[in-house]
Amino acid sequence: MPTDFALLQLPDGRFALGQDLVAQGGAPEGEGAVAFYVNRFALDDPRPWKRPQRFNIYDSYEQLIDEFLLSDKSYSSTDVKLNWSLLSAEGFEQVFASIQTDIKAGRAIKMVPVVTESCSIESGQQARDWLPRLTGRLNKQEKTSNDRSWVYGYNQGDEGFVGVTPERFLSLKHGVLETMALAGTVASGGEDEFNDNPKEITEHELVVSFIEELLAKYGEVERGQRRLLRLEDLTHFATRIRTEMPSGTRIDSVIAALHPTPAVGHLPHDSALLSRLQMLRAKLYCPIHFGAPFGLLWEGQFHSVVAIRGIFQTARRLHLPSGCGIIAQSNLESEWSELALKRQAVRNLFSLPK
Repeated sequence: MPTDFALLQLPDGRFALGQDLVAQGGAPEGEGAVAFYVNRFALDDPRPWKRPQRFNIYDSYEQLIDEFLLSDKSYSSTDVKLNWSLLSAEGFEQVFASIQTDIKAGRAIKMVPVVTESCSIESGQQARDWLPRLTGRLNKQEKTSNDRSWVYGYNQGDEGFVGVTPERFLSLKHGVLETMALAGTVASGGEDEFNDNPKEITEHELVVSFIEELLAKYGEVERGQRRLLRLEDLTHFATRIRTEMPSGTRIDSVIAALHPTPAVGHLPHDSALLSRLQMLRAKLYCPIHFGAPFGLLWEGQFHSVVAIRGIFQTARRLHLPSGCGIIAQSNLESEWSELALKRQAVRNLFSLPK
Protein backbone atom coordinates (compact mmCIF):
# COMPACT_ATOMS: atom_id res chain seq x y z
CA MET A 1 0.00 0.00 0.00
CA PRO A 2 1.36 3.46 -0.86
CA THR A 3 2.13 5.55 2.20
CA ASP A 4 0.82 9.10 2.07
CA PHE A 5 3.08 11.66 3.71
CA ALA A 6 4.31 15.24 3.56
CA LEU A 7 7.80 16.22 4.67
CA LEU A 8 9.50 19.60 5.02
CA GLN A 9 12.74 20.71 6.61
CA LEU A 10 12.19 23.66 8.94
CA PRO A 11 14.27 26.87 9.08
CA ASP A 12 16.00 25.61 12.26
CA GLY A 13 17.14 22.45 10.47
CA ARG A 14 14.64 20.01 11.98
CA PHE A 15 12.25 17.92 9.90
CA ALA A 16 8.44 17.96 10.03
CA LEU A 17 6.64 14.82 8.88
CA GLY A 18 2.88 14.43 8.47
CA GLN A 19 1.03 11.20 7.65
CA ASP A 20 -2.56 10.16 6.97
CA LEU A 21 -3.32 13.41 5.18
CA VAL A 22 -6.79 14.95 4.95
CA ALA A 23 -7.27 17.56 2.22
CA GLN A 24 -9.16 20.82 2.71
CA GLY A 25 -9.68 24.02 0.72
CA GLY A 26 -8.50 26.93 2.89
CA ALA A 27 -5.76 27.28 5.45
CA PRO A 28 -6.85 25.92 8.85
CA GLU A 29 -7.35 28.46 11.61
CA GLY A 30 -7.14 28.39 15.35
CA GLU A 31 -4.55 27.51 17.94
CA GLY A 32 -2.77 24.25 17.23
CA ALA A 33 -3.62 24.20 13.52
CA VAL A 34 -1.22 22.07 11.49
CA ALA A 35 -1.36 21.62 7.72
CA PHE A 36 0.96 21.17 4.77
CA TYR A 37 0.41 23.24 1.64
CA VAL A 38 0.77 21.05 -1.47
CA ASN A 39 -0.39 22.49 -4.77
CA ARG A 40 0.27 22.16 -8.48
CA PHE A 41 2.22 24.78 -10.42
CA ALA A 42 -1.03 26.26 -11.77
CA LEU A 43 -2.43 26.50 -8.20
CA ASP A 44 -5.51 24.68 -9.46
CA ASP A 45 -5.88 22.11 -6.67
CA PRO A 46 -9.18 23.03 -4.93
CA ARG A 47 -7.95 21.42 -1.70
CA PRO A 48 -4.24 22.20 -1.38
CA TRP A 49 -4.07 22.12 2.41
CA LYS A 50 -3.31 18.65 3.82
CA ARG A 51 -3.98 18.13 7.52
CA PRO A 52 -1.93 15.27 8.98
CA GLN A 53 -3.58 12.88 11.38
CA ARG A 54 -0.10 11.97 12.58
CA PHE A 55 2.56 14.65 12.94
CA ASN A 56 6.14 14.41 14.20
CA ILE A 57 9.21 16.64 14.42
CA TYR A 58 12.64 15.02 14.04
CA ASP A 59 15.89 16.59 15.20
CA SER A 60 17.99 14.79 12.58
CA TYR A 61 17.51 13.25 9.17
CA GLU A 62 18.91 9.96 10.43
CA GLN A 63 16.20 9.82 13.10
CA LEU A 64 13.54 10.53 10.47
CA ILE A 65 14.78 7.73 8.23
CA ASP A 66 15.08 5.25 11.10
CA GLU A 67 11.59 5.86 12.49
CA PHE A 68 9.71 6.53 9.25
CA LEU A 69 11.26 4.00 6.89
CA LEU A 70 13.63 1.47 8.33
CA SER A 71 11.10 0.31 10.94
CA ASP A 72 8.53 -0.26 8.18
CA LYS A 73 8.57 -3.78 6.76
CA SER A 74 6.96 -2.58 3.52
CA TYR A 75 9.94 -0.31 2.75
CA SER A 76 12.02 -1.33 -0.27
CA SER A 77 15.35 0.09 -1.39
CA THR A 78 15.79 1.84 -4.74
CA ASP A 79 18.92 0.07 -5.96
CA VAL A 80 17.51 -0.48 -9.43
CA LYS A 81 18.75 0.27 -12.92
CA LEU A 82 17.26 3.42 -14.46
CA ASN A 83 17.17 3.96 -18.21
CA TRP A 84 16.66 7.68 -18.64
CA SER A 85 15.21 9.23 -21.79
CA LEU A 86 15.42 12.94 -22.65
CA LEU A 87 13.63 15.22 -25.07
CA SER A 88 15.94 16.01 -27.98
CA ALA A 89 17.85 19.27 -28.10
CA GLU A 90 15.78 20.13 -31.18
CA GLY A 91 12.61 20.03 -29.11
CA PHE A 92 14.03 22.53 -26.64
CA GLU A 93 15.38 24.65 -29.50
CA GLN A 94 11.84 25.04 -30.83
CA VAL A 95 10.57 26.20 -27.44
CA PHE A 96 13.53 28.54 -27.02
CA ALA A 97 12.89 30.13 -30.42
CA SER A 98 9.18 30.49 -29.63
CA ILE A 99 9.93 32.29 -26.36
CA GLN A 100 12.43 34.59 -28.04
CA THR A 101 9.73 35.47 -30.58
CA ASP A 102 7.40 36.41 -27.71
CA ILE A 103 10.13 38.52 -26.16
CA LYS A 104 10.93 40.36 -29.38
CA ALA A 105 7.22 41.02 -29.95
CA GLY A 106 6.90 42.53 -26.48
CA ARG A 107 4.59 39.81 -25.18
CA ALA A 108 7.13 38.53 -22.65
CA ILE A 109 10.19 39.73 -20.76
CA LYS A 110 11.15 36.38 -19.24
CA MET A 111 9.89 32.80 -19.31
CA VAL A 112 11.13 29.64 -17.61
CA PRO A 113 10.68 26.46 -19.67
CA VAL A 114 11.40 23.08 -18.09
CA VAL A 115 13.12 20.08 -19.69
CA THR A 116 12.50 16.65 -18.18
CA GLU A 117 14.29 13.32 -18.28
CA SER A 118 12.16 10.31 -17.41
CA CYS A 119 12.39 6.56 -16.94
CA SER A 120 10.20 3.64 -15.97
CA ILE A 121 10.35 2.21 -12.45
CA GLU A 122 9.18 -0.97 -10.79
CA SER A 123 5.61 -1.44 -9.67
CA GLY A 124 5.11 -0.60 -6.01
CA GLN A 125 7.97 1.86 -5.81
CA GLN A 126 7.08 5.02 -3.87
CA ALA A 127 8.49 8.51 -3.54
CA ARG A 128 9.48 7.81 0.07
CA ASP A 129 11.84 5.05 -1.09
CA TRP A 130 14.22 7.72 -2.42
CA LEU A 131 14.61 9.50 0.93
CA PRO A 132 17.51 7.40 2.32
CA ARG A 133 19.67 8.35 -0.67
CA LEU A 134 19.87 11.91 0.66
CA THR A 135 21.48 11.01 3.99
CA GLY A 136 25.11 11.39 2.93
CA ARG A 137 24.63 14.82 1.34
CA LEU A 138 22.53 16.19 4.20
CA ASN A 139 25.17 15.27 6.75
CA LYS A 140 27.38 17.94 5.14
CA GLN A 141 24.95 20.77 5.92
CA GLU A 142 25.53 22.93 8.96
CA LYS A 143 22.37 23.04 11.04
CA THR A 144 22.40 26.84 11.31
CA SER A 145 23.79 27.66 7.86
CA ASN A 146 22.17 30.59 6.07
CA ASP A 147 22.93 28.87 2.78
CA ARG A 148 21.05 25.68 3.58
CA SER A 149 18.78 23.86 1.21
CA TRP A 150 15.51 22.40 2.46
CA VAL A 151 14.36 18.81 2.12
CA TYR A 152 10.77 18.42 0.97
CA GLY A 153 8.68 15.42 -0.02
CA TYR A 154 5.17 14.23 -0.63
CA ASN A 155 3.37 11.04 -1.59
CA GLN A 156 -0.32 10.47 -2.28
CA GLY A 157 -1.39 7.26 -3.97
CA ASP A 158 1.04 6.42 -6.74
CA GLU A 159 2.28 9.98 -7.21
CA GLY A 160 4.83 11.96 -5.27
CA PHE A 161 8.13 13.80 -5.20
CA VAL A 162 11.25 14.25 -3.10
CA GLY A 163 13.84 17.00 -3.37
CA VAL A 164 16.29 19.37 -1.74
CA THR A 165 15.54 22.93 -2.80
CA PRO A 166 17.68 26.04 -2.23
CA GLU A 167 14.72 28.36 -2.87
CA ARG A 168 12.53 29.66 -0.07
CA PHE A 169 9.10 30.71 -1.33
CA LEU A 170 7.93 32.63 1.71
CA SER A 171 7.94 32.43 5.48
CA LEU A 172 5.41 34.30 7.61
CA LYS A 173 6.15 34.64 11.31
CA HIS A 174 4.65 37.18 13.76
CA GLY A 175 3.42 39.25 10.82
CA VAL A 176 6.83 39.45 9.11
CA LEU A 177 7.09 37.96 5.63
CA GLU A 178 10.49 36.82 4.37
CA THR A 179 11.19 35.63 0.86
CA MET A 180 14.07 35.53 -1.59
CA ALA A 181 14.98 36.05 -5.20
CA LEU A 182 17.01 33.12 -6.49
CA ALA A 183 18.02 33.44 -10.14
CA GLY A 184 21.25 33.11 -12.04
CA THR A 185 23.22 29.86 -12.06
CA VAL A 186 26.81 28.73 -12.56
CA ALA A 187 28.72 25.56 -11.80
CA SER A 188 30.69 25.71 -8.56
CA GLY A 189 34.10 27.14 -9.29
CA GLY A 190 32.94 29.55 -11.97
CA GLU A 191 31.96 32.38 -9.64
CA ASP A 192 34.56 34.96 -10.74
CA GLU A 193 33.17 35.39 -14.25
CA PHE A 194 29.60 34.79 -13.10
CA ASN A 195 29.70 37.60 -10.55
CA ASP A 196 29.98 40.20 -13.35
CA ASN A 197 27.88 38.45 -16.00
CA PRO A 198 25.36 41.02 -17.39
CA LYS A 199 22.84 38.40 -18.50
CA GLU A 200 22.80 36.63 -15.12
CA ILE A 201 22.58 39.90 -13.21
CA THR A 202 19.73 41.13 -15.42
CA GLU A 203 17.82 37.88 -14.95
CA HIS A 204 18.24 38.08 -11.19
CA GLU A 205 17.22 41.73 -10.96
CA LEU A 206 14.01 41.03 -12.87
CA VAL A 207 13.00 38.62 -10.11
CA VAL A 208 13.99 41.03 -7.33
CA SER A 209 12.05 43.92 -8.89
CA PHE A 210 8.92 41.81 -9.33
CA ILE A 211 8.93 40.70 -5.69
CA GLU A 212 9.66 44.21 -4.41
CA GLU A 213 6.83 45.75 -6.42
CA LEU A 214 4.38 43.08 -5.33
CA LEU A 215 5.21 43.27 -1.63
CA ALA A 216 5.15 47.08 -1.67
CA LYS A 217 1.37 46.74 -1.87
CA TYR A 218 1.43 45.33 1.66
CA GLY A 219 4.04 47.54 3.34
CA GLU A 220 7.58 48.89 3.32
CA VAL A 221 10.00 46.44 1.73
CA GLU A 222 13.51 45.71 2.96
CA ARG A 223 15.88 44.38 0.33
CA GLY A 224 19.20 42.71 1.14
CA GLN A 225 22.34 42.81 -0.97
CA ARG A 226 22.69 40.52 -3.95
CA ARG A 227 25.09 37.78 -2.95
CA LEU A 228 26.40 34.40 -4.02
CA LEU A 229 24.58 31.37 -2.61
CA ARG A 230 27.13 28.58 -2.85
CA LEU A 231 25.85 25.01 -2.91
CA GLU A 232 27.92 21.89 -3.40
CA ASP A 233 27.53 21.71 -7.19
CA LEU A 234 25.96 25.06 -8.13
CA THR A 235 26.16 28.72 -7.22
CA HIS A 236 23.26 31.16 -7.56
CA PHE A 237 22.59 34.84 -7.07
CA ALA A 238 20.35 35.31 -4.04
CA THR A 239 18.68 38.37 -2.51
CA ARG A 240 16.69 38.31 0.73
CA ILE A 241 13.51 40.40 0.86
CA ARG A 242 11.19 41.08 3.80
CA THR A 243 8.20 43.18 4.81
CA GLU A 244 5.66 43.45 7.61
CA MET A 245 2.23 42.28 6.56
CA PRO A 246 -1.07 43.91 7.58
CA SER A 247 -2.89 42.05 10.33
CA GLY A 248 -5.44 39.57 9.05
CA THR A 249 -3.57 38.85 5.81
CA ARG A 250 -4.57 35.42 4.55
CA ILE A 251 -1.79 33.06 3.51
CA ASP A 252 -3.72 31.77 0.51
CA SER A 253 -4.03 35.26 -0.96
CA VAL A 254 -0.31 35.98 -0.57
CA ILE A 255 0.60 32.67 -2.21
CA ALA A 256 -1.69 33.39 -5.15
CA ALA A 257 -0.25 36.90 -5.56
CA LEU A 258 3.41 35.87 -5.40
CA HIS A 259 3.39 32.63 -7.40
CA PRO A 260 4.89 32.11 -9.86
CA THR A 261 7.75 34.54 -9.44
CA PRO A 262 9.88 35.12 -12.56
CA ALA A 263 12.46 32.76 -11.03
CA VAL A 264 10.27 29.79 -12.04
CA GLY A 265 7.52 31.38 -14.11
CA HIS A 266 7.12 34.37 -16.37
CA LEU A 267 7.16 38.13 -16.65
CA PRO A 268 4.84 40.04 -17.03
CA HIS A 269 2.79 38.31 -14.36
CA ASP A 270 -0.50 37.91 -16.23
CA SER A 271 -2.91 35.05 -16.91
CA ALA A 272 -2.32 35.00 -20.67
CA LEU A 273 1.41 34.42 -20.28
CA LEU A 274 0.79 31.85 -17.54
CA SER A 275 -1.41 29.88 -19.96
CA ARG A 276 1.34 30.12 -22.56
CA LEU A 277 3.93 28.87 -20.08
CA GLN A 278 1.64 26.03 -19.02
CA MET A 279 1.41 24.94 -22.65
CA LEU A 280 5.20 24.99 -23.03
CA ARG A 281 5.69 23.06 -19.79
CA ALA A 282 3.27 20.39 -21.01
CA LYS A 283 5.02 20.25 -24.39
CA LEU A 284 8.29 19.51 -22.60
CA TYR A 285 6.64 16.94 -20.25
CA CYS A 286 7.17 18.96 -17.07
CA PRO A 287 5.67 17.40 -13.89
CA ILE A 288 2.69 19.42 -12.66
CA HIS A 289 4.18 19.99 -9.18
CA PHE A 290 7.61 21.17 -10.32
CA GLY A 291 8.22 24.80 -9.34
CA ALA A 292 5.10 24.97 -7.16
CA PRO A 293 4.97 26.26 -3.56
CA PHE A 294 5.27 23.62 -0.84
CA GLY A 295 4.87 24.58 2.79
CA LEU A 296 3.81 23.96 6.36
CA LEU A 297 1.55 25.91 8.72
CA TRP A 298 2.49 25.07 12.31
CA GLU A 299 2.52 26.92 15.62
CA GLY A 300 1.02 29.98 13.96
CA GLN A 301 3.89 30.23 11.45
CA PHE A 302 4.08 29.38 7.77
CA HIS A 303 7.27 28.23 6.07
CA SER A 304 7.32 27.32 2.38
CA VAL A 305 9.79 26.49 -0.36
CA VAL A 306 9.75 26.15 -4.14
CA ALA A 307 9.60 22.53 -5.32
CA ILE A 308 12.70 22.37 -7.52
CA ARG A 309 15.84 20.16 -7.47
CA GLY A 310 13.98 16.94 -7.01
CA ILE A 311 12.64 13.77 -8.57
CA PHE A 312 8.93 13.45 -9.33
CA GLN A 313 6.97 10.22 -9.66
CA THR A 314 3.77 9.56 -11.61
CA ALA A 315 2.49 6.00 -11.49
CA ARG A 316 5.37 3.87 -12.81
CA ARG A 317 7.51 6.68 -14.22
CA LEU A 318 10.19 8.80 -12.61
CA HIS A 319 10.87 12.34 -13.81
CA LEU A 320 13.94 14.54 -13.40
CA PRO A 321 13.10 18.13 -14.46
CA SER A 322 15.19 21.29 -14.67
CA GLY A 323 14.29 24.83 -15.70
CA CYS A 324 16.12 27.85 -17.07
CA GLY A 325 15.25 31.52 -17.31
CA ILE A 326 15.10 32.86 -20.86
CA ILE A 327 15.42 36.60 -21.45
CA ALA A 328 16.43 38.64 -24.50
CA GLN A 329 20.15 38.09 -23.84
CA SER A 330 19.87 34.30 -23.46
CA ASN A 331 21.95 31.94 -25.57
CA LEU A 332 20.54 28.60 -26.70
CA GLU A 333 23.66 26.53 -26.04
CA SER A 334 24.25 28.13 -22.64
CA GLU A 335 20.68 27.47 -21.51
CA TRP A 336 20.82 23.85 -22.70
CA SER A 337 24.05 23.38 -20.71
CA GLU A 338 22.50 24.98 -17.62
CA LEU A 339 19.55 22.59 -17.78
CA ALA A 340 21.92 19.60 -17.84
CA LEU A 341 23.99 21.09 -15.01
CA LYS A 342 20.93 21.37 -12.76
CA ARG A 343 19.79 17.81 -13.50
CA GLN A 344 23.27 16.53 -12.74
CA ALA A 345 23.16 18.31 -9.38
CA VAL A 346 19.98 16.37 -8.56
CA ARG A 347 21.60 13.11 -9.70
CA ASN A 348 24.46 13.82 -7.34
CA LEU A 349 22.05 14.46 -4.47
CA PHE A 350 20.39 11.07 -4.91
CA SER A 351 23.45 9.19 -6.24
CA LEU A 352 21.50 8.43 -9.39
CA PRO A 353 23.23 6.84 -12.37
CA LYS A 354 22.96 8.53 -15.75
